[in-house]
Amino acid sequence: MGETEYLNLLYRLARTTKLPHALAGVLMSALFIAIAGAVLLFLSPDPHLHWGYWYGMGILCYAFVIGFYGSIYFWRLFRTARRGDFPHTKEASPDDLVLK
Repeated sequence: MGETEYLNLLYRLARTTKLPHALAGVLMSALFIAIAGAVLLFLSPDPHLHWGYWYGMGILCYAFVIGFYGSIYFWRLFRTARRGDFPHTKEASPDDLVLK
């Protein structure tokens, strides 16, 4: 499966499913990552004595980024699929490789 076929599959699935279902998966995965960071913060409460505190803060920041940018990605994917304009699904041709 190439990149074009993969994008066509994503757009087709986005047209037939609902956005809240996709967002739930992204946000739940971010939630479980955040739980792991919160456990580290709970076990290492003092930032001056325990390196685990900073690892926990890093994991919490990572969870936020995964939830935020994953949600944006799915929102844009579903918006593009609903409009019907698929910008990146053109098949590559040999003329695309020529530098102009």
